[in-house]
Parts: sequence; C-alpha cells; structure tokens
Amino acid sequence: MKIRYRVADRSDVFRLMELYQKYTPHGGTDPIFLSYSRLEETLKGETALFLVAEEDGLLRGAISIGLDRAQRIAKLYRMLFDGSLSDPRSLLRTLLDFTVKELKRLVPDLDLIYSTSLTLSPESIQITEDYGFRLLGIFPNAVSEDRSAMNGLTAFFFPGVLEQKRMTGFSLHPTLQALYGVTREVCGLPELPPDPSVHELDRREKQAPMPELERIDARKFVQNRFLQLKASQSLDTYYPFYMPNVLICSPDEEIEVFARLDSVTRFAAVIGERVRKSVDPVALEVAVSNLLRQCGSSYVEVINDAADTLGNEAFLRAGFTPCAYFPCLKLHGDQRRDYVVFGRSFEYVVHPSTKLPELYRRYFDAYSEIELRRYGILRR
Repeated sequence: MKIRYRVADRSDVFRLMELYQKYTPHGGTDPIFLSYSRLEETLKGETALFLVAEEDGLLRGAISIGLDRAQRIAKLYRMLFDGSLSDPRSLLRTLLDFTVKELKRLVPDLDLIYSTSLTLSPESIQITEDYGFRLLGIFPNAVSEDRSAMNGLTAFFFPGVLEQKRMTGFSLHPTLQALYGVTREVCGLPELPPDPSVHELDRREKQAPMPELERIDARKFVQNRFLQLKASQSLDTYYPFYMPNVLICSPDEEIEVFARLDSVTRFAAVIGERVRKSVDPVALEVAVSNLLRQCGSSYVEVINDAADTLGNEAFLRAGFTPCAYFPCLKLHGDQRRDYVVFGRSFEYVVHPSTKLPELYRRYFDAYSEIELRRYGILRR
C-alpha cells in the first residue's frame, strides 16, 4: 500500500494518540497526546498543524508544527513514527520534505522554520540538519535521556530571507563575536564590527534600589495578564511560541516578568518583561533567575536582540552565557532582527561526549570559553 502524506484533521485524534504511544513505548508525558479534547482543539486551531504519513488507514508518522502567522515563522515541535517501521528515518525525511513544502503553500509569506532538541530527539534533529536546517547553537545543560548528547537549535530559512530580509548595519557585543562567527559561517553572513559602547552601562545614572519581587503561580491569571500586555505591545522582550505559567512582580506592579517553568525537566524560560521603573538591569535579572531557581529550575533561558549591546551586557553580568545566535528571528517592519539565546545554569548535569560533531564542538567551545572566564579559570 502506498503511503499518503497529508494534513491531519479532527478525525485523526485517536490515531495520533495511538502513534504517540508507539513512538514512546515506555509511556509518554506529552500532555497534548494524553487528552482527546486538547488534541482535538489543537487540530481545529490556526496556530498548529499536524502533517501525517498514512498507510492503509494507519498513521506511520507525524510532524507537529506551531505557527506564528504574524511573525511569519513556524516551529517544528515533534517528529513521531510507528515503532514497527524497519526504516523510520526514510519515512520521516519524506514527511519533513512534504511538511516544508505544504507549509509554504499554506502560508506563502512564511520566512523560516526552527526546531530545538527540547521537543525533538537528537536523531530527529539530525534529520532536520540533513534536510537543510542549519545549526545555530547548542543547549549545554538542557536535560535529555542521554546526558552525553549535545542538544541543538536548528532553522530552515526559505530562499532570500537571510540575504534580503535580515536587518544589517549594527555592531555586536565583543563577547558575542566568537558565537556569531560560527553562525556566520553556517549561514553565510557578513562580519559584524564590535560595539565600543559596551561599557556605557557603568556610566548610567544610579538607579533606584531593587524592590522585593514576588512569585505568582496562577496559570490562567498569568496567561491572561500576559496576553493583555502583549496585545497592547507593552512587553519589552520577545520569546516565540511559549506561554508563561509564572509571574514575578513587584508589589506596585511596576515590574512584571513572565516565565515558563517546567517542573519535570527543571527548565525555565523568561518570556516577557514589563519594567516601568528605573532599576539596575543586572540586579533585576539576577533576582528573577534566583527566584526561578527557588522554584526548582536548574537552567534559566532568555533571548535578546543581538543589536541591544547594553542589554546583552546586563545578561552577561547577571551570569547568563550565550549559547546560540539566531539570525532573522523576529519580524520588525519589513526586516527581520537577529537574536541571541542565553542560558544560566545552576547545575551542570550534561557531560558532552568526546565524540561531538565538529560544529557542535565549535559552539560548545565558544560557550565554554565565556563560562571559564566567568569563573576565573581562563584569563583574558
């Protein structure tokens, strides 16, 4: 029987749940596949798609995609396959090709698709790289089953995006140059000059003392507040596809920081900030990450505009280390802006294999050099 590739619909809910169980024979924890109503609602929405491979009425593979139509980006979340297949990689490669082409047909102005190993296995990430997704960085302490695997961030750019839509003409924080150098080679980008204004942070007027911050763990309230501020364009940072479940705020509500915390993986991400009083940005980021640490997180991630040198300096001083450089991530007018991914690790739980692929090793070396200098092990 010939395999048919198509977009999933609501009639596929049970078959997708069955496929997930075959893909994770020891029992999975992905909540979307453990609730019929939630998966059905996802299939009805405008922000997600499932592309499937069907043979004789059975689903042999599936790829799930998140869509941000306003930003013209997509995120590849999951690649599932029937565990009884003799050659699942071949099926997933063909399904990925169908997915990319079908996405472009359905969303003609789509600029890029990206994926991370937080939701994909290292094997699936390798399939995306073989297809033409480009490695943009690594997550040194993102926990997976294999603690020797170096997890990665990859992106597929449609033709002309990097060449014609990328914002240029800015300078880069000197500490980011090594990381950018790897992505520059991978994506064929021009050099960026170092920004001499990096020390302007020390010349700013003295800010008000940091107020005490409190944590609010009320998911529906936090998400509703986040969506209100997002709609009014009142958030100062950008993080695609995540919804917060934690709010860190000052009693007068002049500081609001939204974060996503996963208690299972102990991963936290700062998704958005609204700061309406003058405070030391370094002290703020330290206070926020320490509160997330108290919530049980072992690793806190933030992303920031690559052209925001003073903001990037504040993250560096707050203990965050850059680990990925993402060109063209955010749409701003008719151009796309570069972003940097930073991570702050409280525990070093991943021990990379000595057999890392060369590109992963180069990203890891750029990350490690900054970490070693931070702790005085490597001198400038």
